[in-house]
Amino acid sequence: MFRQLFPKVILDTDAMVLTDGRVTTAGAAMAQLDMMLSIIARHAGPDLADSCARFLLLDQRQSQSRYMALSFLAAADERVSRAERWARARLHRTFSISELAKAAGLGARTFARRCERATGLSPVRFVQKLRVDKAMELLETTRFSLGEIAEKVGYSDPSTLRKLLHRERTSGARASRAVRK
Repeated sequence: MFRQLFPKVILDTDAMVLTDGRVTTAGAAMAQLDMMLSIIARHAGPDLADSCARFLLLDQRQSQSRYMALSFLAAADERVSRAERWARARLHRTFSISELAKAAGLGARTFARRCERATGLSPVRFVQKLRVDKAMELLETTRFSLGEIAEKVGYSDPSTLRKLLHRERTSGARASRAVRK
């Protein structure tokens, strides 16, 4: 929806705070805190920003994308929202993008366009994000092994899930470093 309203603005959903010259912007539920720490780090140094974060009992959130409400974005398009609900109910098994599109009542190409427009993600990345988010939730809330979690989110090979989790964490770390610059 943001991209539709502001097509000339480059939207980076992997960063919670961005600085472009003298302008700093922030998004997400706790954006004012993230922006405050970014400004402190830029003008007074990262050590003071870390001290402030500890004093305020703030966690080190690495990436907005992990907290991004994919359901909220998908809700911008009822068909994409329908596909998201269908996919979440079937994360434990393998399914094709054609099946997902069919569940939304659309052809694969139409679904791909609408998914990209609503969420900013291709259908494959959309499903991967759903699976990775669920895997991260299971990692944080259960004692399941990575192999068990991979199975529960539709990956027969835990190494595939490991690579996706690493990519998610790496993109979050890059965003965190960008905030501290």
